[in-house]
Amino acid sequence: MRTKKFIESKNALRLGFGPRSRAFSLVEVVLSLGIVTFCSLTLIALIPEGLSSNKASREQIIALNLCRNIESDLKGTASTNTVSPLYGITIPLATSTVPNTNITTLYDSYATSTVSFSATRSSSSQYRFTVTLVGPTTSSPNDPVNAKIQATWPPSVTPLAPSTFSNPTNTTGTVNLDIAINRFGS
Repeated sequence: MRTKKFIESKNALRLGFGPRSRAFSLVEVVLSLGIVTFCSLTLIALIPEGLSSNKASREQIIALNLCRNIESDLKGTASTNTVSPLYGITIPLATSTVPNTNITTLYDSYATSTVSFSATRSSSSQYRFTVTLVGPTTSSPNDPVNAKIQATWPPSVTPLAPSTFSNPTNTTGTVNLDIAINRFGS
């Protein structure tokens, strides 16, 4: 009988039961739960910042792509035309002394998954585009038409003078694109 008790107590120690068993104390468990909670709350607090950063980045990419659409329209205009074919932007002619400047304001509008531009703001407009074209003072092919395209959002905000191209007040975002258009080349 004595041998049986000894064997049972030996098996209990081997299985982790009995006076020599090791376990986490209540303090260790509470401390580990506190660390896990702190880390989880920190990660949850970063989610809104990540979402707003993602939204701002998305808006900048869309505005830049729309600026590139306007750029393509300007660069695709034949050298014999003074009005761009898609958006009707007047391209200034060469003058002899003072550069000829033309400023056009366009708004985007969305209908059936297509984007178009017009001079009036619609309820679906998300961006305002100010296109400033400065014509060359000579008819040399080395003097291109300089274009500054500024996109601002929301579209209801009027940007500062387009010549400064600093960040307008009361805007959520701004994208500026400077290009040169060769009007006299082949």
